[in-house]
Amino acid sequence: MSQAILTERAQVHVTGPEAQHFLHNLVTVDIESLPGDVWMASALLTAQGKIMFGFLVAREGDGFVLEVPAQDAADFCKRLKFYRLRAKVEISEPMPLSVGSTWSNHASDPVAMKDGRFANIDVWRSARSEFAHGDTAAWDLLRIQHGIAEPYVDYAYNDVFPHDVNLDQIDGVSFKKGCYVGQEVVSRMQHRGTARRRLMVAIGDGPITSGAEIKAGGKVAGSIGSVSGLSGLALVRLDRIKDALDRGESVVAGDVAIALQFPVGVSYGWPEATEPEG
Repeated sequence: MSQAILTERAQVHVTGPEAQHFLHNLVTVDIESLPGDVWMASALLTAQGKIMFGFLVAREGDGFVLEVPAQDAADFCKRLKFYRLRAKVEISEPMPLSVGSTWSNHASDPVAMKDGRFANIDVWRSARSEFAHGDTAAWDLLRIQHGIAEPYVDYAYNDVFPHDVNLDQIDGVSFKKGCYVGQEVVSRMQHRGTARRRLMVAIGDGPITSGAEIKAGGKVAGSIGSVSGLSGLALVRLDRIKDALDRGESVVAGDVAIALQFPVGVSYGWPEATEPEG
């Protein structure tokens, strides 16, 4: 079994008789259908449908616990309270913590909850402190292979739609529930299939660098986020990558040639036709 220590995290607790209704009408994931023992990805969007905050959410008793990067915690709480109005909801002050993550192909952890973002592998997450050591590079590689993005290192807030960073692929967005902030834009992207940017796994001919610009046939097509060894999580314009590959042109990250693969378990593929520039 592999394990990693994920530092600089924070948890916010949302409780009260209207906690479920409050969150369900605010964030992207289907809170009413949230399982009782799983962490699920979710986001709070701008009115334009872009991610303002990305987080994990799980049930906790009669309420909910939300996990965010520690640097987001104060602003995240402030934003939740902004939307609370007169709802019968209590929003706790954030609690900084480190999180232990364990994973293997056939494992369970009775004192942790499953990380619902991953396909084809069991990943467990807990706030336990007994993990003295952890393999951060292995954790990053696991995320990269499954197309699991983290704020800051893989994308910038207010710059990406949920589809861009695969929230639609990991049940982090509901397309069936009623209105939530930014829902109209996200639903239109889903039904029209207009997502042009997607996550891919980049494999370098040599070491690649986080933040490196990706060029396809000399044209900017995306950038590298998380890196582990020769692998990186790439946020790219699929149409530009495909056009370059169809013409036999090179794809590079900085000055390193890369091959691109689709992450484990995703349903999207190459676009059938070139989309307009823009």
